[in-house]
Amino acid sequence: MKPISILYHIILILAFPIFCGAQEGRIIGYVTGKDGGSPLAGAHVVLLPDHRVTSTDFSGYFKFTGLPAGKYQTTVSFIGFSTVTLDVILAENQITTLNVQLFKSMTSMDEAVITGSRILDSKNNNPLTITVISRDELDRSGESNVLPVLSNRIPGVFVTERGITGFGVGQGSAGGISVRGVGGQPNTRVLVMIDGHPQFAGIFGHPLPDAYITSDIEKAEVVRGPVSLLYGSNAMAGAINLITRQQEQDGLSISGRAQYGSFHTQKYMTSVGFKKNKFNVTASFNHDQTDGHRDNSNFRISNGYIKSSLEINPRFRLIISGSMAGYRSTDPGPVNSADTSYQNGGHWSDFIRGECSVTLENHFQKSEGALKLYYNGGEHKLYDGFHSTDHLQGINLFQGIKLWPDNLITVGADLKSYGGFAENILPLVPVNFADTVILESAAYLMVQNALSEKLVATAGVRLEVHESFGSEWIPQFGVTYHPTQFTVLKGIISKGFRSPTLQELFLFNSANPNLKPERMWNYEVSAGQFFHNGRIYLESNLFFMKGNNLIQTTGVFPDIVNVNSGKFTHYGAELTGKYHLSDEIQFIASYAWLHTDQPVVAAPQHQLFIEGDYQWKKLNANLKMAYVNNLITKTNPEVIRQNYLLLDAALHYRLLSFLTVFVRGQNLLDQRYEINFGYSMPGITATAGINIRLQLYEQ
Repeated sequence: MKPISILYHIILILAFPIFCGAQEGRIIGYVTGKDGGSPLAGAHVVLLPDHRVTSTDFSGYFKFTGLPAGKYQTTVSFIGFSTVTLDVILAENQITTLNVQLFKSMTSMDEAVITGSRILDSKNNNPLTITVISRDELDRSGESNVLPVLSNRIPGVFVTERGITGFGVGQGSAGGISVRGVGGQPNTRVLVMIDGHPQFAGIFGHPLPDAYITSDIEKAEVVRGPVSLLYGSNAMAGAINLITRQQEQDGLSISGRAQYGSFHTQKYMTSVGFKKNKFNVTASFNHDQTDGHRDNSNFRISNGYIKSSLEINPRFRLIISGSMAGYRSTDPGPVNSADTSYQNGGHWSDFIRGECSVTLENHFQKSEGALKLYYNGGEHKLYDGFHSTDHLQGINLFQGIKLWPDNLITVGADLKSYGGFAENILPLVPVNFADTVILESAAYLMVQNALSEKLVATAGVRLEVHESFGSEWIPQFGVTYHPTQFTVLKGIISKGFRSPTLQELFLFNSANPNLKPERMWNYEVSAGQFFHNGRIYLESNLFFMKGNNLIQTTGVFPDIVNVNSGKFTHYGAELTGKYHLSDEIQFIASYAWLHTDQPVVAAPQHQLFIEGDYQWKKLNANLKMAYVNNLITKTNPEVIRQNYLLLDAALHYRLLSFLTVFVRGQNLLDQRYEINFGYSMPGITATAGINIRLQLYEQ
């Protein structure tokens, strides 16, 4: 018996002894970019008439299993390449292998996304503005956390930072997410999700940004504009859906990364994936640590992740996933602060966060959906004696139905509860701040239908019921128009809302249990166009947003209270461009202009991002430039603004088929700037490391 076969059987015995399966018909494919070229990871593959959908793994493989004998049609597409359709006649228990070659064309604008409808569908049939950050882009970034990759690269999205790595929690922390000037800290107006289920801490209502590790993520889908129709509260300004990795091809894959850089910054990652017929499992471990570029700014985090799935039969698949992160950060305090309590690491925070989910997916010829059960929670300790435990748990049930071609009806229901316990343990007599739970439920309906060959209309409504403030209706209407195969035009009117957090309702002096939801309306038009035989793609967006009922704190301490008194009007424009100069050279650029009716922290007026990538044989060179103008870091008692230009560069060289070495430099212009007021960012930093990637497939 071969060593690889022995390893297969050991893993199966340890992981899933219940696994077994009869040999059934299978279609296996390998997708490359051109004749004899590199494999394409993330290509979209559709099998008809079953309407089963998958994507290629990072080695270009895909597979459909459990197929009865019959006639099938396989369509393979990838953004920037031609689309190929192949007919397959499958005999009983037959295994058919397809070698699919896609050529540079960019004549197909389709990209499969899930966040805009909960059902995998064409991005260009959905009126929402959705940007996808691929696995390859995450790998090239060198970042261990997802959020810095999204900032600047996606126009209109901005994430605050305070150091070389790590965001921290509490006063002076970073990780605030803003979409078109709506967001801030805590992050309760931009919903972060993992595989479609919400991630936020029950006590304060916002996600904990240090827990989102790139090694766990296959791709990130980012929606700019309200998506409360599908996801309810916190998706007021937009949503970030982190879609986790899983092994797609039979066999074993191993990857790892080790890097060392300025300020004794160390980052380590290892990931293992295994697949055998109907069962697969992926697990990873990540560790980051740094001394920080300032005294008392050290940070460390360890994170573990596992995801497994079992294809019960051709119609049903069970997915179980979970992760755990423990991290400790130190707040160095504002620059030149006279407060001696920041010395010797006095302002520390120590957190443990975990999440898990169980999903049962169904796939039928004209219908697909899922039942998701999820839980996330954690324990949090701060230097000042604050201690809390919290949880978020819920159920998602949704089903997409296609009554006829070019029609999609999505119906769904959500039920979630969140809450926790908060106290201060330093005083002689401990103080309990809160011990409560909130229940929310919702039902929604969305209909997408082609009115003609070129025009698709989408409309939907959601009813959200909150046990404290009652019900909220959320409508949405949009259209997409394809005048040619190279052009797509979109328009949308959507409502976003945000429920008050437990902190705003019940914690501290400012608590007000009579608060109502925040509300926002978004009006948006966009256009996408290919030029120069598909090598150039440009996308533009114009938006107008108007919000009211914003929760603000009024009065003078200690006589302060949270009230629904805020309003805002934001409008602006966004541009995205991609240029494939050749198979070796490509450029990506984005620009965002934002107008706000009043100064808003962490919402720059101008953002410009340009990235160039050059591949020559085994060498890859990458150069990135980000310009931020009129970034407001403080509004009271005076408005403080920042302008800065950042230049980053990286070189990757493939020494062996499985080994790549790299060196990376950041802020090469040595800019002096702040994103969080009082927290200077590091100057020039450098990092070097190795990437290892092995694939062992059964023959």
